[in-house]
Amino acid sequence: MKSPSTKGRIELQISEQVARLTIVRPAKRNSFDDRLIDLFVEVVESLVNEDIRAVVLTGSGRDSFCAGYDISCIDPDQSLDEPLPDVRFERIIDALKQIPVPVIAVLNGDAYGGGLDLALSCDFRVARRGIRVAMTPCRLGLVYSASGISRFVVRLGPQVTRRLFLTALPFTDEQLLSYGIVDELVEEAELTACALRLVKAVAANAPSAVSGTKYTIDQVENGLAAKPDVKRQLEFHRYRAFSSPELRHRLDTFKKK
Repeated sequence: MKSPSTKGRIELQISEQVARLTIVRPAKRNSFDDRLIDLFVEVVESLVNEDIRAVVLTGSGRDSFCAGYDISCIDPDQSLDEPLPDVRFERIIDALKQIPVPVIAVLNGDAYGGGLDLALSCDFRVARRGIRVAMTPCRLGLVYSASGISRFVVRLGPQVTRRLFLTALPFTDEQLLSYGIVDELVEEAELTACALRLVKAVAANAPSAVSGTKYTIDQVENGLAAKPDVKRQLEFHRYRAFSSPELRHRLDTFKKK
């Protein structure tokens, strides 16, 4: 029988309108098997209707943020009619996209494969110095999904994506910053404070404006803003913010100053 640490869990703590999600599977470098994917999706979907202002996502321990999909669960003899591992992992990314508030990835340790994809799918990334970050599918003998690679191309550009995937080499601290893989790189002791600064900055702004702007950035980034149904949603967010009590209150406060 496998130990609880091998099975893993997703811890959720909500305090002062901030949700903290922790991937707890240290024996497997916080990697995901199918069961943990189901748990993650279930927990993340529960956040959609919560009164929160931000989400902080991290891994347990100090060695790994997330190692992506558990290599020991990959079966090269599986039927080709079944979804490949990265397609199953895609459910995590899809769930994360539904969160209407900013998500901050705190890279407490190494991020490999799908773990880096998970981090890049968040709105912000803060990391401790000296962690190892790499995309290793080619080293294993896998071709990553087109949807996954497209996220890297959109966020980092095609050349950085080539370097990450085709070499499978880990990036240095300097590269993590210069290529925009992380927003801030700090010593381990400063990691929590760094994430908290971002949380406070986000929380200080009007909630409907933040969620609407996050949605708009995501659609523009993925080239979807011109689609008729998306345009309607964009306008909905703009008018919702414009007619909200938040705007009136903040304008009155500004005028009084």
